[in-house]
Amino acid sequence: MRDAHLILSRVLMENEMENSTADATKEEKEAPRGPGVGLGLDLDRRLMTNITEPSLAILAFVCVTFILVYTKTIAVPFVLAFFLYSALVPLLNWFVAKFKLPRIVVIGIFVVMGPLILLGLILPLIKSVESVFSDVDLYRERLTSLATSFSAWVTHKIPLLSMVKWKSSNLWTKIPYENLAHYLTDFVINFFVYLTLMFIFLFFMIIGGTGIGPKEGLIPEIQQKIAHYLLNKFMISFGVGLVSFILYVSLGLDLSFMFGALAFILNFIPNVGGIIASALPIPVVLLQYGVGWQFYLVLIFNMIFQFLIGNIIEPKVLGDSMELHPIVILVFLMFWGLVWGPIGMFLAVPITAIMRIIFARIDVTRPVAELMSGRLPSFLKR
Repeated sequence: MRDAHLILSRVLMENEMENSTADATKEEKEAPRGPGVGLGLDLDRRLMTNITEPSLAILAFVCVTFILVYTKTIAVPFVLAFFLYSALVPLLNWFVAKFKLPRIVVIGIFVVMGPLILLGLILPLIKSVESVFSDVDLYRERLTSLATSFSAWVTHKIPLLSMVKWKSSNLWTKIPYENLAHYLTDFVINFFVYLTLMFIFLFFMIIGGTGIGPKEGLIPEIQQKIAHYLLNKFMISFGVGLVSFILYVSLGLDLSFMFGALAFILNFIPNVGGIIASALPIPVVLLQYGVGWQFYLVLIFNMIFQFLIGNIIEPKVLGDSMELHPIVILVFLMFWGLVWGPIGMFLAVPITAIMRIIFARIDVTRPVAELMSGRLPSFLKR
């Protein structure tokens, strides 16, 4: 009886298995077949992936841009401090190894010397500006005389303009002194706020750093690139400022120290910084000497000097260390100028280089990094 029961159970199980197999075979036969079946789902998934990843990247870029704009007061000093830290760490480690001093002692020397050097640069600048304000009446006479001479020259060359009433005597009164004072006050306040926060961030970065870390990886690569760029750019810019200062002092030009300092600072802005630095002294040269040989000397010298710096010396020294195409530099120069103002233009090259390094390490953004370097993306070469 027991054997009969087992046989009956086995028969029933076999019948169920045959029925399920038959149903599956029937569904498979009834399912539509063709070359496009199954492929459509794969295409939809692939299309959604190709659309989603760039969309997320664009959305992230927009969000990060808004964050950078609204956190400018904190973000700018932090980025400045990071760049200075990247440039100072090799120098700090060299002092420790060369003179066998404790790291904390070398840090103390840097902390004391930094503000003193900055103060030594700011005081002559303030004195130079004060001397100009003390001679404001003299500049008023020169400006009026220059405007009168210019209007006479224009009306002589273009008689039609003789009907225009030139009021050169009132030209000095048209200058918006209140607006200039307001902008100057805002600039000074923002400058000292950024400077204070930058030194605070830099101090804690140096104190927190051990000087010993991995030689490879994302952060070391970024720091090596930034240090190489900033140190070489600093030496070139210092030479530009020094040569400009010597030229202006030899001519006896007012504000010589300020124009030399501006030539040094503006040289950190690629492409347009040198042009601005060359143009800034021209109005003072005109006010002080008129259209004399000093004017032509400054104009021609600055044009030739900036051409040599931008097209021969900097490419020779810096090379392609940042791996950025010139068009990319120009585009991001404008972008960072819009986001962070003039300071953003100073930081445009190193920040863009950091972006390229990060993009090169992510599969989705690696083609963007290749384009930023001036190369075709790998998938287009296949």
